[in-house]
Amino acid sequence: MSGSAKFAPPVRVLSFADGCIQTGPQTLVITISKGSGIVAKVALAMMVSVDGYIAADDGGLDWMFPHVGPELQEHVMAGLQETDTILIGRETYEGMASTWPNQSNPVADRMNALPKVVFSRTLEKTEWENSRLASADVAGEVREIKRRAQGDVKVLGGGLLAQSLSELGLIDEYQLAVVPVVLGDGRPLFADPAELRLESSRRYDKGVMLNVYRPA
Repeated sequence: MSGSAKFAPPVRVLSFADGCIQTGPQTLVITISKGSGIVAKVALAMMVSVDGYIAADDGGLDWMFPHVGPELQEHVMAGLQETDTILIGRETYEGMASTWPNQSNPVADRMNALPKVVFSRTLEKTEWENSRLASADVAGEVREIKRRAQGDVKVLGGGLLAQSLSELGLIDEYQLAVVPVVLGDGRPLFADPAELRLESSRRYDKGVMLNVYRPA
């Protein structure tokens, strides 16, 4: 090569953010839109008894609370940090809306801050901050939320919503925290047979097993 040949200066990539990064003549200029490359998933995240119930007949949840230990709380908080939008049914909304706004802790703060979409045929309005009613087109609503999401879309309840989304094939992942309790009767998570593939399993304190499934 000729001694007079000129070489381009080395390139450094300093950071990625919305818009164009321009920090000097030796810095690579990159434009990356926010959320580029993110593929959101709709994940159903619920606690369930060994025999497949998510609540007692009267909707009671007292059986699960003694089994929520520090490890599981950490897992819940980590999951909320990766969540973009929460999907809930009417009963779950009413229970959460009367609880989380009155608390001040990291989980409550995150729950209050996250966008929440409520699926109900009877509610006329929502009052919990950052919540709204879903449209009548359930499948279209969920697909649009997923398309726009910059993180996971979490289905946190209730049972009828979970069953409807499962039947429509809209659940990408089932994150089931199995509590070591047999209820014998109650409100089931699934109304119809379903084939699932186990992706992972982890034991948490107080005997809870977190099993993650995907549709087979």
